[in-house]
Amino acid sequence: MVIEAVFEDLSLKHKVLKEVEAVIPDHCIFASNTSALPISEIAAVSKRPKKVIGMHYFSPVDKMQLLEIITTEKTSKDTTASPVAVGLKQGKVIIVVKDGPGFYTTRCLATLVDEVGVDVGKHVAEDLGKAFGERFGGGNIDLLKQMVSKGFLGHNSSDEDIQYRLVTRFVNEAVLCLQEGILATPAEGDIGAVFSLGFPPCLGGPFRFVDLYGAQKIVDRLQKYEAAYGKQFTPCQLFLDHASSPSKKFYHSDHLSILVKSDCEEFALPVGRWSPLYSFDKAQGPKQQHRVPDHCIFASNTFALPISEITAVSTRPEKEGVDPKKLDSLTTSFGFPVGAATLVDEVGVDVAKHVAEDLGKAFGERFGGGNIDLLKQMVSKGFLGHKSGKGFYIYQEGVKNKSVNSDMDSVLASVKVPPKSEVSSDEDIQYRLGTRFVNEAVLCLQEGILATPAEGDIGAVFSLGFPPCLGGPFRFVDLYGAQKIVDRLQKYEAAYGKQFTPCQLFLDHASSPSKKFYQ
Repeated sequence: MVIEAVFEDLSLKHKVLKEVEAVIPDHCIFASNTSALPISEIAAVSKRPKKVIGMHYFSPVDKMQLLEIITTEKTSKDTTASPVAVGLKQGKVIIVVKDGPGFYTTRCLATLVDEVGVDVGKHVAEDLGKAFGERFGGGNIDLLKQMVSKGFLGHNSSDEDIQYRLVTRFVNEAVLCLQEGILATPAEGDIGAVFSLGFPPCLGGPFRFVDLYGAQKIVDRLQKYEAAYGKQFTPCQLFLDHASSPSKKFYHSDHLSILVKSDCEEFALPVGRWSPLYSFDKAQGPKQQHRVPDHCIFASNTFALPISEITAVSTRPEKEGVDPKKLDSLTTSFGFPVGAATLVDEVGVDVAKHVAEDLGKAFGERFGGGNIDLLKQMVSKGFLGHKSGKGFYIYQEGVKNKSVNSDMDSVLASVKVPPKSEVSSDEDIQYRLGTRFVNEAVLCLQEGILATPAEGDIGAVFSLGFPPCLGGPFRFVDLYGAQKIVDRLQKYEAAYGKQFTPCQLFLDHASSPSKKFYQ
């Protein structure tokens, strides 16, 4: 397998593909690392399109867990199986999606960045509290607020027992499910808890938490609460077994092993030890380094545009007068790991511009809302982000705290527009951000880009930073209510246009309350 990761330029990828195919055997896979360029377009110049596939890694690759694999109508099953096996050996969480501009993750991220607006952060905690209350309906909202603000977000807790009463019952029930054979493996329990129940990913899931925290400590707490509250806290037998034997663990290593069968059994290479087939020089182009063995597959890792979103992030909000630091604060306070303006700077403003243009051509008005002129002006002035030393911020060697680039003032002034007051309340700004993201995810499922809602939720949480506590866009729809989201989309559609038009699958779920993405 050969993985290509050159710049997001279709002609360049075509050039590399042709040159690679000249030196590899017919069964070798070509994988392109792209975040937005359609794999079918990359494969258009291939002599064996069934061996061309997309492998979308996320930056920074060593930190981001997700690997999005993209297949075309011509990609063979064996070609798909091999990158999955490679990704698993690399320790990635994998989703397999169908081909299309932006695939799944980049399309959703693009809507996110486009809709970050003014004063999102003011009541984010209260708004998410309302969302959590509905999501976990029937419980005590005050208790849930304490759980969010104290127990699971790392804050010092003045009432430790409230935290552990919540956690230990949850974990005990999970262990009981394993004991009774409801769960086949601890891994299934952890994946289910994190992706469907909002269990804090930082704890790894209930079984990983037991291994790390200690079974005996949890049993001690359960027995303490059992004495006060009764049998709902009685530790199950499997928990007692683990507590009595400290060497017993649910996981016996730091890594999970998953076996994927493939007709190509010899492709595997030790991660971190493979020699590059090509080096790339900007002036001279790709240079051949080695001839690959007959069983080698070529996969292209093309990073296209998680930036289409960022483009938006640096457009609509900036147009409405939000400075970069405020924009970053609003983004992160909503629950995303990186601020929008910082993300554009890190990815590269030129890359963001390229992505925005490509997705704009592919999807038209639906991917509007931002202002491509802002990015064009930044590129023309050399404000390419971190790599050039200036973007929305100024970057200096050895200086940790970055300052806002004041040379951007004139650029921002030239594209500034007044915000629409009727859809610019704190709550509206929050849901402008979230509803476009979710609508795009549902459209990806409608169009067959996604095979299942679960893959969409995994992709959104692991690659785009979608708040794990909401379970992913599809889980959020089930819990919050499709009709409520459609109502908001139609309200914003009246103000902004087709960017907010709810897709047909969304309308179908809204018109039939019993319809759920997860049954």
